[in-house]
Amino acid sequence: MVITAGLGFLLMARMFRSLTALYGYSLFFGLAYGAIAPLNMALAADRFAGNRFGLIYGILFLGTSLGAALGPLVWGLFLTDSRTINRPSRRFLPLFFSLAALFIRSS
Repeated sequence: MVITAGLGFLLMARMFRSLTALYGYSLFFGLAYGAIAPLNMALAADRFAGNRFGLIYGILFLGTSLGAALGPLVWGLFLTDSRTINRPSRRFLPLFFSLAALFIRSS
């Protein structure tokens, strides 16, 4: 879902080139994610109820936390290396594709 939202954000930026459209997209994405995020805990509780639920829930959603923490840093390095947002660096593409393949394989 997060990857799709990111691609949607980039597509909106490319199509409309308007800050108002991007703010609108961000608002609706935030509302949608805010409605779905609490369901993650309920779904995990249904599947993994028991004494160790906290540990299991922490392990399950570690990737989300790491992505939120490291994503801006990696994107900043990516943009610094390419020196422009319009011409992405090819150096990081193998890393991105391998991480995407790892993510898809683990699903």
